[in-house]
Amino acid sequence: MQALIIRYIALFFTIGVFLIHILLNGGPITNAIILVTVTLCLYFTIPLSKIPVVNYLIIVLIIPIGASFSIDIIYLLPMHAFFAMEGAFQLRQREHTIYICSLGIVCTVITLFKLTPFVSLLLFIAICKSSYFVNHFFWSVKEKGELYTEQEQLARAEERTKMTRDIHDSVGHKLTALLMQLEVLSIENNIKGIEDIKEYSASLKYHLPQIIQ
Repeated sequence: MQALIIRYIALFFTIGVFLIHILLNGGPITNAIILVTVTLCLYFTIPLSKIPVVNYLIIVLIIPIGASFSIDIIYLLPMHAFFAMEGAFQLRQREHTIYICSLGIVCTVITLFKLTPFVSLLLFIAICKSSYFVNHFFWSVKEKGELYTEQEQLARAEERTKMTRDIHDSVGHKLTALLMQLEVLSIENNIKGIEDIKEYSASLKYHLPQIIQ
């Protein structure tokens, strides 16, 4: 819960800085609000999307669209840096690689058109590379954890099966011996009630596997 709150604070802080900059510099505030609204809608619908990488790729297009709206792109980059790090935990390795490469290509193009300083491009590329390594580390650890959990569950199931088999063999053998002894007693002494005991023992032996489970 705390991590989620921190993420939202970081997101709205970067958006706030972007909008304040547009407002103070007399930029197209309406266009900026539209871009931010679309970006937030795409971001918050990521958990509902069957292909989350599509949302991220559309968010990448916000950068050139912002440039066409005469918006200072350099103040959009911190928000996209947030999405780059967020995507490291949301996207699988192949999808994340596609997203990061698309983001890097777009930023390189806008730098070539001199819409952002070259230093900003270098910083953004460093953030993308960090996101790439975080993504690979996160999913490798998660896959190892899932594999360990599966192995642990398999070991427990095998142990439970072995214990069930041992109990069944041991108790079943003793019940068989008891039935044989009761049969001998019944033949030799004709003791009243032995037939009932025999029936109960036979029933118990029959239902033993279900009882153990």
